[in-house]
Order: sequence, then C-alpha cells, then structure tokens
Amino acid sequence: MARHASLVRLRAGLGACVCACLLLGAAASARAEGTDPAYPGSVLHVTTTGPRVANKVLTIVATGTNAPFGTPIDYGLRVLLIDPTLLPGPCKQSFNAEETDWENNPQDGRLLTFADLNEGLSGPFTITLPITPGGPGRLLICAYTVLVTDDAAWASTEVTIASKPIATARPRIARSGNRLACSRGTWLGSPTSYAYRWSFVHGGRTLGRRGTLTVSNDLRRHTVQCAVTARNSIGRATVSSLPYRIS
Repeated sequence: MARHASLVRLRAGLGACVCACLLLGAAASARAEGTDPAYPGSVLHVTTTGPRVANKVLTIVATGTNAPFGTPIDYGLRVLLIDPTLLPGPCKQSFNAEETDWENNPQDGRLLTFADLNEGLSGPFTITLPITPGGPGRLLICAYTVLVTDDAAWASTEVTIASKPIATARPRIARSGNRLACSRGTWLGSPTSYAYRWSFVHGGRTLGRRGTLTVSNDLRRHTVQCAVTARNSIGRATVSSLPYRIS
C-alpha cells in the first residue's frame, strides 16, 4: 500500500530556533528503530529523499509492515518533527511518552509540527510526507505505527538542513585614525568566503572592495556604508552596515 500525506511546511522560525547547532553539509544521522514485543512482525523504517536545503521540498519516507494481531487490524502512522536543540534527547520509543513530554512542556518549542496519518495500514505500506523546512538547522523525525493507544513499532532519523548564508547581525564600521574597518557581521550557514564593498549611502561609485577604507580628504563630511556578501556552497547573501558619517 502506498499513500501520500499532505504537504507540511515547517515554520519559518526554524532557522532562528536552531542557530546554535548549525551543521552545514552533514548527512542523515542518529537512525534508530524498534518493535513492541506485543506486536511481533511489525516493522517501521523512516528515511528522507531530496535536498536537505531550506525552502526546498524534503520528502519523509515511512515504510514497514504491520502484522495482524488476533484479527486483521488497521494501524495509523504518526510523525513528529522535533527541534533537538531545544530539548536534547532522541525520540521516545513510545508515541504516548513523546506526546506526554511535549504536552507537559508546550512552550519549549521542541515540537515543530505533527502529522496524524490515519491511513488504515495493514500489511506492507509506504507513506511519503513532503515537508519544506523554512530555515537551517537540525531536524529530528520521529515516526510511530499506532494501534489505538499502543505503539506497534517506532523509527527515527535526524537530518541537517542547510541554507545559503543568513545574517543575524549586520556589519559595523569602526574608525581608527584615518582608517575605517568593516566587520563581517554575524552569519548562519557557515559562509566560506566574504566580499566587501564601500560606497556612499546614496549610491554612486564603489569606494573600495576590502575590509578597510582609507579616509581621504574627499571623503570627509560624507556618509558611507559597507556591504558584506557572504557565500557558501548553497548560495550568497548581502547585508549592509548602518550609515557612517565621516568627520
């Protein structure tokens, strides 16, 4: 049986939530799975396909088998998407335990979204769940096949979502004698290179392309700013400093 769940888009704040643990280019990790002894023969696997990049569709693929227990039974699939940096720890081996955790701590932000897929799963199955992460960071996927209040099987995997550089603090201009220095600012996305551009606030010609600018007589009493472009393997982004008046 193959089913397709509806599209889920993670909130755009994901990048802000996980900025402390950004790991660009990391592969899926921390896979684990298990079966409740009361439901022998039930198996669940969870993987992902597609780019692990912010604002791109990533598909969760849940496959497995639900063995009949007594009489033919329809199982449901529940999938949790969790931010592991806000409340560290692997997926619970029971959906009820995981549900109790985030219901008792609704403000901790750990639960990003929850899909309750009552698909009537008997025997072998494959379900795909497309998601669109809104920012970079780690994402823990917890999946459970559930019979009423019991968990027949569980599986988890963790992926890292990459993105082009995202500025969290703009560049700053500082003066020392006749030299202005432009800081890089602060960035998510592990930039691999930076480029600078100095200009007058209202546009015009480029005054320099280094991190520093010499204050010449024709710059005095003018207002300048610096722009920093950060790049990584995903893309690039540019942020400008606040205007700086040269005395």
